[in-house]
Amino acid sequence: MAKMEMLFSFLPGGVVMDIQNYYGNLLKLTSRHPLGCQVVKNLHTALGRFLGMSAKAAHLDEGRDAVDLSTQTMKKFFGPIMTVEKEGDGELVFSFLECPYALSDEKDVELCHAVMNFEEELVRALGGKLTILERIPEGASRCRFQVTNT
Repeated sequence: MAKMEMLFSFLPGGVVMDIQNYYGNLLKLTSRHPLGCQVVKNLHTALGRFLGMSAKAAHLDEGRDAVDLSTQTMKKFFGPIMTVEKEGDGELVFSFLECPYALSDEKDVELCHAVMNFEEELVRALGGKLTILERIPEGASRCRFQVTNT
């Protein structure tokens, strides 16, 4: 049983709730509004900054760099679905075979850019830089990212 399914296996009748697709669909519905993508972008920017600053404050006295903090934070959020390709020497490269937000085709590109503000701002708040190397909605087979120290 997948980790996400195990989290919700207690629901009556064996109902399994797929939060990833639920949130992705909620984002898609929001983006239909003329200001929807801007609202999503602003929300994800603020949330990413807040969580990044909170994570950094929690580890201020440890002297850890942005890549180390980003690695730990990203693994907490996306660990079960994240593949780490490179970790060390001031760099983290990771990917997802499926979009964590269930965005999968070219009509989702604008929404993808808006949603990714969460990760970009989280890493920036930790003192690093997130570069998006590949995106599924732009035709790639996976979403792929690089985090470096600034």
